[in-house]
Amino acid sequence: MWTRGAFLQFCHVMPRSARIVAFIDLDDIHGLNEQLGYSEVDRRVKAAFSVSFRRSDVMARWYSGDEIVILFDADMIGAERKVEELEKSAHNQGLSFKYEVSEWVVGKDPVEDVIKEMADKVALHKSDGDR
Repeated sequence: MWTRGAFLQFCHVMPRSARIVAFIDLDDIHGLNEQLGYSEVDRRVKAAFSVSFRRSDVMARWYSGDEIVILFDADMIGAERKVEELEKSAHNQGLSFKYEVSEWVVGKDPVEDVIKEMADKVALHKSDGDR
């Protein structure tokens, strides 16, 4: 999993095209860390996100250990299927998350703006108890 800085550098030099981005915010990591310990939570996160991806997909931590972005080299349907697979994998590890998936047109808007918009929507989902 890439760092936020490495992810942003990669995005800034990408050729222009449309890509799909997912923003994932893991639920109650603080509580799980207190209950299970940091090492166990890290192991579970790593296991949950160890599903197979295309070599051209890029996954990175965003601001904290509980926020993850994925840049997919796939269409929206393929990206949503992969996120659903991640949901099942996370569930098998005793984890859950809220997410948003959106299209990013490289060169039109900064990826940071697209991710911020998704993060804001996820925050609303969390406060409403939605997806």
